[in-house]
Amino acid sequence: MKWIVITHPERVDDETKLIVTLIDMGVDIVHLRKPGMAADDYEDIIRSVAEPYRKRIVLHSHFALCERYGLRGIHRWPQHPIIGRLHPAGDVRIVGAYPCGRPPYSPQPLHRSCSCHTIDEVVERKGECDYVFLSPIFNSISKQGYKAAFTDEQLSAACRNGIIDSRVVALGGITAESIPRLKRWGFGGAAFLGDIWSRADSRDFTAYLRKIKQEISS
Repeated sequence: MKWIVITHPERVDDETKLIVTLIDMGVDIVHLRKPGMAADDYEDIIRSVAEPYRKRIVLHSHFALCERYGLRGIHRWPQHPIIGRLHPAGDVRIVGAYPCGRPPYSPQPLHRSCSCHTIDEVVERKGECDYVFLSPIFNSISKQGYKAAFTDEQLSAACRNGIIDSRVVALGGITAESIPRLKRWGFGGAAFLGDIWSRADSRDFTAYLRKIKQEISS
């Protein structure tokens, strides 16, 4: 089961240190999502993360930085206009972000993901992505009034029908305690946001991360 964390939408204190801590504690992928943030500020965050950790980072915008810094991939593909073509080998390459449409070195394949809010969207987009988010599974922690959109019966049926599988990641109100239910519904990953960042300043933060890791791995 993949363990994914989405960054807080605003800058937070010691953010780089927290990103590194998350990866060291077992997080597979960190989604860097900062709505409205300028490319230079995105780049500052990426440059402050040591190179070995960058391959775990997925961007939600300013996708040209992916190949420049050797990041894992892009989120929201194929909707974003900077994504211009599918390489014959079947992987995504960034185009249109450099003079002559290519970076100064051979482009590398990028993982891609996108967000889905209905079961039908999962069916439509799963084949185009390495994984998709399905949300909101539970009531959101970070967004007031953002309620769970699916019943137990709907998620169980999607699992039985092979729609929810290893390439579908649950998002929305995810906590350590909810992981057993996600496994019962067949999700291949859990994406955390509000639960993680609401605890980042607490004394038991690393202990809680260990608890999540244990649940993910069991």
